Amino acid sequence: MGRRPRRFVTGGIYHIVQRGHNRSYIFNEQTDKAGFLDFIRAVRDVLPFHVLYYVLMDNHYHLIVEIQAAPFEKAMHQIHLAYSRFYNKKYHCTGTVYGERYRAFHVADTAYLLKLILYIANNPVKAGLVKHPAEYRWCAHMEIVSQKAALVYTERLFEALGGTADKGRTAYEELIRLNFASVSQAPTQSAFQSERRSDRLLVMLEEILGGRLTVDCIRSGGHDAISNQLRREFFLVASSQGFRTAEIARALNVTDRCVRGYRAGKV
Repeated sequence: MGRRPRRFVTGGIYHIVQRGHNRSYIFNEQTDKAGFLDFIRAVRDVLPFHVLYYVLMDNHYHLIVEIQAAPFEKAMHQIHLAYSRFYNKKYHCTGTVYGERYRAFHVADTAYLLKLILYIANNPVKAGLVKHPAEYRWCAHMEIVSQKAALVYTERLFEALGGTADKGRTAYEELIRLNFASVSQAPTQSAFQSERRSDRLLVMLEEILGGRLTVDCIRSGGHDAISNQLRREFFLVASSQGFRTAEIARALNVTDRCVRGYRAGKV
């Protein structure tokens, strides 16, 4: 059975994550990282999209992009194909460089975008490579502080963060200043993953409600037939996608026991 095609919405912002095969290195040398950025630039010039943020680690990378009219899935295919050929030729090997298919997450709002940027900026700090994102060469923050952006569309990034470039720059600088004055304040991977799953559940809940009820209304505890039906629909979709009972209960603001009732068909 073939894999479902990606669905990128023009104008949407997405978080792309890719890891090496069996979590092995994608980038063995600094020149590998430089080459990968060159491939992104080359493809971007032909199949336009905006790069808003990124970090390249040794065995994975994070990329935040804003989709333009061109088919972004084609752009990603060309980037990965070009780098795989480069890598295999350089290191005299064959086969895949990457692990499973890259993951793509829709960034639905500014609050989530800020959390995501903070998490990405913290990657080299958490790995013990540097004490501050400004010290790490292979990241968007280095481009931003040096004001020599070669890949990041900083003006569009700041507009996405603050509505205007000036407000967005202030928001970004405040985010970095407050959270990296002390490294311990930056989010851990587990905390970020938990927040991301919660955000995805709320987006899923809004889609299922479809304007029939508000999220606040469905979380307020009403037990009319429509509310119960919508909660059960949400439970069925969320559980089919691997979300745990406790996560679903928090999203609905109900008890675990209540969610187990949806599973048993008692509610």
